[in-house]
Amino acid sequence: MADDWMSERDAKWEQTRGPLVNEAATLQTIAIHMDSLQTHAQQYDPLKIAALEMNDRHKAAQEDWEGVVRHASPTAELRSAFKTKVLKMMCQFCGKVLAVIHEKNSHYHSSSVVPPLPCTSQEVNDAEAVHYAFTIIAEALAVCCDSQTTQKLQDFLLEEGVLSTLVAMYTIPREVELLRYGEGYKTCIMRCVANVTYENNSTTASFLEQGFVPSILSATKVDEENSGLREWAEFTIRNITGYPPVVTFIKELKAQRIDPEAERELAKSGMRITNPECPKISP
Repeated sequence: MADDWMSERDAKWEQTRGPLVNEAATLQTIAIHMDSLQTHAQQYDPLKIAALEMNDRHKAAQEDWEGVVRHASPTAELRSAFKTKVLKMMCQFCGKVLAVIHEKNSHYHSSSVVPPLPCTSQEVNDAEAVHYAFTIIAEALAVCCDSQTTQKLQDFLLEEGVLSTLVAMYTIPREVELLRYGEGYKTCIMRCVANVTYENNSTTASFLEQGFVPSILSATKVDEENSGLREWAEFTIRNITGYPPVVTFIKELKAQRIDPEAERELAKSGMRITNPECPKISP
């Protein structure tokens, strides 16, 4: 039964990894989100500069591409290379957006009072900008048509420090998460983690080194504020357990404590945990 269940999960995952039915629509969605992000970036001086630099590089890349098209019909390899170059630019900019907004809210992490995100007349606020950035990264990784292109983008995100930013943003205090970023925040991050660890030991090793594997495992419980988190965590676990050091790490884990909520739920059914160090459920 368990094997059948995992087979269904794997089938669903592979369906999301295959060529997208409408790649053009996905790229258009990414472009729309990028426009919103660039508008929002005007509030922050470092992001203003980053947006200008990205636009200049994109313009140059577009001119080079048009030159190629004028002389001959581009091959599939050239098309893939151009798309990868543009997606890298976008993901790099998204990483900078995430880092700047995370840093802006970092002083709330140790504060006893966390104010909610203020109402604003601007089209996009910080919370929406963060969600757009997560979506662009996740979609960029999914829209790649072959494993080699996907790996190039995954490794690029690792080199740019975006994975470290994802870890830092996922592990913020719960109150800051809900008041500053809203529902679905952790789900968006875990979706990025799932896509960036797909068939890639380098990115998986990075999350292991950063101590993020326990957070991934803990994400399999139901979180009412993050619909879909559990499913993306399951996909991520499937990915990272293809890397032997992660399997070893998980095997060596020991119970640290019993979750009070779990104890209460078991008690309602007339059951209890008899050995906290090696938990067993007894009637």
